[in-house]
Formats: sequence, C-alpha cells, structure tokens
Amino acid sequence: NRTWMTFWGGIMSAVCLFALPFCQSFGQIFALNLFLGVTIGMYMPPLMAMSVDVARETGFMTRVMSFLELFFSLGMVVGPLLAGLVKEALGLRAIFWVGGLVGLAACFCFLAINLRIKMRAAEIGASDRSL
Repeated sequence: NRTWMTFWGGIMSAVCLFALPFCQSFGQIFALNLFLGVTIGMYMPPLMAMSVDVARETGFMTRVMSFLELFFSLGMVVGPLLAGLVKEALGLRAIFWVGGLVGLAACFCFLAINLRIKMRAAEIGASDRSL
C-alpha cells in the first residue's frame, strides 16, 4: 500500500535523524546515512506515484508535478536556513532532533490526510451503491 510505504519510510527517516547525533565514528555515520538513503528510496517512489494519481484525477498533470517539485526545492532552501537558526539557538545536535520531530509530524499529518480521503471515498461509494 502506497500510503503505508510512504508513512513508514518517513518514520524510519525521522528515526535516522534522531540517531545521527549519537554517532561516534565515521563508520556509524556512513551506515546510518546508507540506511537513511534506503528509507528515502522506500517512500519516494510511492509518494511520486500518488502524486501522479492525483494529477490524472484532476487533469492537471503539469501543475501537480510542478507544485511537487516546487515544494521539494523550497524545502532545500528553507531547511538549511531553519537549521542555522536552530543551531544558533539550541546547538548542533538540536538540528537533527528538530528535523526528526518535523519529519514525524509530517508523517502523521500525511497519514491522517490520506486516511481521511480514503474514508470519505468509501462513504461516497457506499452512498452511491445505496441509490
């Protein structure tokens, strides 16, 4: 299921961020980043597929995909700026903890929105069948 693959991949990515400050050697950082890459590879394809599904349903393929890329790019700009502010206020380790918390919050928001959409679609389908 795409929703659950995206959710659990995001959770595992957030856990990697929480664990990064505890690494004591290059080997540990390397292994954790390798696992982080696997988790990103776990949630990105289903997320892109879900985006394509939405784009097909709405008929706005170029707009949906453009917005998706816009928000990815925006994250790459805003993320380091916010990380710098967090580092100045709370220290270097806090960057990873705040990033992990943001990642967890995003995962649960994603799951809640997707489950609500599926419940609403099921309700509409049930009401259509009762007619």
